[in-house]
Amino acid sequence: GLIQSNRACSKNNSQVSPSFFGYGGGVFIPGNNINNEFIMRGGAIRDNNSASGKGNGVAMDRIAAPPVQFSMEGPVAINGDIHLQSCSTDDCVVNITGPLSVQSPLLITMDAPSGLSKRVLTGAFNAAQFTASPPQSLNAAGYIYTP
Repeated sequence: GLIQSNRACSKNNSQVSPSFFGYGGGVFIPGNNINNEFIMRGGAIRDNNSASGKGNGVAMDRIAAPPVQFSMEGPVAINGDIHLQSCSTDDCVVNITGPLSVQSPLLITMDAPSGLSKRVLTGAFNAAQFTASPPQSLNAAGYIYTP
């Protein structure tokens, strides 16, 4: 599949995003007891944007029921960032189970209290394909943290 040229708008716009804050230009996973996982089996997510500037590619928001998961199985190409909103320890996870193609390291951003280490990557991922937004860092084991 191809998820391309989409835009998540804010609640102040006439076209309201599911997240109400303009997160998740390509994919938005609400984590609301009904929709907690999105599985992408091959394809691409590209050229999407969000009004908030967060989650141009993918956004997860743990509204009510952890865990929330975005799984990439098989060859997937992605550009844009992945944003994790309202997540606490290990309840928003990007699970990689197949080849991932990125043009540059994929940015993972998280609205989280500083100083906490949270596992955000699982599966067969290559840590060199991901980065975090300063002041946060991402280690080789898939944990995002604030040094």
